[in-house]
Amino acid sequence: MKARLLVGARSVREKVLRLRQEAEADGARRVARRLHAIQLNLDGHRSSEIARVLSVHRANVSLWLRHWQDQGLDGLLEGHRAGRPPGLAAPAQERLSAIVRAGSLDYGFKSGVWTAPMTYCPAVCLMTACGNFLLRPL
Repeated sequence: MKARLLVGARSVREKVLRLRQEAEADGARRVARRLHAIQLNLDGHRSSEIARVLSVHRANVSLWLRHWQDQGLDGLLEGHRAGRPPGLAAPAQERLSAIVRAGSLDYGFKSGVWTAPMTYCPAVCLMTACGNFLLRPL
């Protein structure tokens, strides 16, 4: 595999440094780490060295460098992260959301605040596979 070495003028290096600082200030640590990888590569470091410094896999560094070359900053930004699929169908999600918004008092509980035992205990909220809810006070 051929080593990927980015070439950039001083203005590009300064831009990457500024973007990295902005990302860190905004709390976008993942983007800041990717920009740090770009910065290190522009300084002449190889992917394996960058991976060691950032404690990531070398393949990730190569991917970030390729994204930077192909798409610029947009290639390093966070995209949609699918995550785990919802366990409830859309109608059941809407119904559960309405129940939570209504409050626990409307469902026979003595406290006006939902607590973990109220929402987790099978005796409180029994959900069938079709998304029907049977709520019972403790």
